[in-house]
Amino acid sequence: MTLYHFGNCVALVYVPYYLTYKYSGL
Repeated sequence: MTLYHFGNCVALVYVPYYLTYKYSGL
């Protein structure tokens, strides 16, 4: 697993969570 692939996998998990947090009004 390359660092780029690892970063991409993390982004795929983190981005939806971040968007949910961002638009939840907090």
